[in-house]
Amino acid sequence: MHQAVYQAAYDGAVLVFARNRPLAQARAGAAPDGATLAAVDRAAGETAVLTCATDGKEFNVFAHHYQDGAYHQNLVVSGDLRIYRDRGRELIRNVQEYAWCKSYELARLLGADL
Repeated sequence: MHQAVYQAAYDGAVLVFARNRPLAQARAGAAPDGATLAAVDRAAGETAVLTCATDGKEFNVFAHHYQDGAYHQNLVVSGDLRIYRDRGRELIRNVQEYAWCKSYELARLLGADL
């Protein structure tokens, strides 16, 4: 499980960087008083990077963000799949659906035609 948590930290930092870079570029190109700037600022303020780590027995869900020059990983929820099997799988599916929705929301905000 230690290796999965370490990999989640690395993946989370990469995803935060990949998310923040285009948001910074969009903010730089937006009009100072426009609705686009407000939408970009709102999106940048959200914690929208979540990762899951599991070894088949237990699961962990982490939230990732960048603050004060460092990447941070916070444990959101942890559980035992042997005891809470259905709840754990439901939680992981919900995290995946949330990530899908946030990625499409970010793509639309940045002008992608999906």
